[in-house]
Amino acid sequence: MPYPQIIASKLGPKKTDPDLEKKNSDIEKTSNTSMVKEHLKEESMASDFAWEASRNEDKARDELMKENIKVNNIRSNIAKKAKEAYEFNLKNRPFYAKKDGERVKDEKLQTGWKALTYPNEIELKDSLLKSEDSKMLHTKYSTDDIPGMSCNAYSCNLQQQGGATVPKDFSYRRAVDGKMIHLKKGDPIPTVFSNQQMDKLAPQFGYEHVQLKDANQVHETGVNQDYAPGTNSAYTVFQENKNLKKGGAEQYIKNIKEVDEILPGDIYRGGFNPSFNDSGEMNSGVVHSMTTGGKNKEGKRIFYSNPGNLMRGLQKTTTTYAPSATYLRYIGNTKSLQQKLKGASSIANTTRSNRVKTNPISLPLSGKIKAPLLKKR
Repeated sequence: MPYPQIIASKLGPKKTDPDLEKKNSDIEKTSNTSMVKEHLKEESMASDFAWEASRNEDKARDELMKENIKVNNIRSNIAKKAKEAYEFNLKNRPFYAKKDGERVKDEKLQTGWKALTYPNEIELKDSLLKSEDSKMLHTKYSTDDIPGMSCNAYSCNLQQQGGATVPKDFSYRRAVDGKMIHLKKGDPIPTVFSNQQMDKLAPQFGYEHVQLKDANQVHETGVNQDYAPGTNSAYTVFQENKNLKKGGAEQYIKNIKEVDEILPGDIYRGGFNPSFNDSGEMNSGVVHSMTTGGKNKEGKRIFYSNPGNLMRGLQKTTTTYAPSATYLRYIGNTKSLQQKLKGASSIANTTRSNRVKTNPISLPLSGKIKAPLLKKR
């Protein structure tokens, strides 16, 4: 017997399962909520990282600003101390004394170059130099007759009195006597008796070599107006080998920073005429050191130094070589902090850029639920 025909219209309205619809609705809400939560979590993490990067950038910028202020104050203080020491020296010249404090009146001792018959019986008294520095100068002048030590010793003592400190832990062997000197970050810069060693270790001490932008450059002309280049000068070596990668003008340019102005507190390097060995180490050729002060009534730059005679103490002078000379400038820890800020800014800029590119959340449209639905059985 054939089956009776079923007419759909007579079946009545389609029955639905209210529980099933509710479950599917809950699934849709749960799916959308999970997507939102995940997106917000990612956004929160990105925001935290960006905030931390920005905070590190601000911190690095603040550290550099504080160091620049500190360094500028130290330079100004060095020049101030030099002026005060010179004025005091006018009425209180250095002298030699016996161990009991009695002044030595022997004229041969008071000439300065060879004070020197009794190195263990007399002492050099100088209001500016530290006692151990005075003793070193006196002993070395006595035994070795070494010229050119006192000028840089005076320069270093003025830097110390101005507040200059080393930017990092550092050890080196002192050229004048072979003694190992161990320094901690924040220690006063040491007294360096050798001009050559001062220039060679300047970066570790917190200094950089500078010249005026219009100064007569060795690497440009081959002529230093202070002293003519030697046979192994930067210019000569460069001319002999245009492809030289170590030493020569390439190293000279790397070591000297051009500046708009010479500042009070800078250290004049008389005779700067660098040569370089195969590893790029510099021999500056410097034979005299002076501390830069202000300007006199004629507008000329004043310099304070010891001229190589221990009995003359600190003297004041000017020089026609000032515009073309090379100087050591105290910069403290600014170079390291500049690199730190550069790195922090790079990270901060990258996080800002990535946040701008972040896509907004895209929720599924109604009726197009992407979560698996429960089916009626």
